[in-house]
Amino acid sequence: MHRYFVSFLRTGIITKQPETGKYELGAFALHIGLAALEQIDPVRFASERLSTLWDETGLTVLLAVWGEVGPVMIRIEESTDHAKMNVRVGSVLQVLTTAIGRVFMAYLPGNQAAGLIRKEKKKRASVAKMSVERISAEVRRDKAARVDSFGLPGIAVLAAPILDHQCHPAAVVGVLSLNDVDRLNLRGNAAQVLQRFVNHVSDCLGNENARSDVAAAQKRSSPGASAVPAVAPRRRSRR
Repeated sequence: MHRYFVSFLRTGIITKQPETGKYELGAFALHIGLAALEQIDPVRFASERLSTLWDETGLTVLLAVWGEVGPVMIRIEESTDHAKMNVRVGSVLQVLTTAIGRVFMAYLPGNQAAGLIRKEKKKRASVAKMSVERISAEVRRDKAARVDSFGLPGIAVLAAPILDHQCHPAAVVGVLSLNDVDRLNLRGNAAQVLQRFVNHVSDCLGNENARSDVAAAQKRSSPGASAVPAVAPRRRSRR
């Protein structure tokens, strides 16, 4: 075992603290970790796992990324509710009036969304009265956003961010409910399943906060603890 430690010390994989004699990761190990993170495509990584979120909730699942024109829908996993949405893959979403847009607004660094927000406020008087600071603070507090009426009455969307190792939103995931908006309570089962999903993906992207949340959730789900019940899967159609 000693010869392995000597080799690791020489290559910089580990270092030894002179004060305590304890070992910790060295610079070379950190470079390896950063290189591995850079090779992960967060959109592809999340997209490949969306079906698991659908299986657990039975709700329509949405995946969006931030583009030059705002939040852009890139993947939809539909439930059998067949909600007649006016949103399709490639659709650009509003920032202030959609759950996905609000999550991006709350977590984007700097003022990336400021220009789009100004345009939206100029177009509608009701939107002009909305407080960006208050909405953003609420989203960060809840780690999610919920907005009723996704362009149509009777529809609600709950959205949460996938955060990278810099705590920037790599993507936003949403779940949509038709005619049963109470299912998307911020403290309900669907919200817990959504949060577990985004935490898992964020953890894989190197987000330390998500890693702590995942560890805490695993501790709570120790043997004998009751798990959050999942909704029975229903056949889905894809776009």
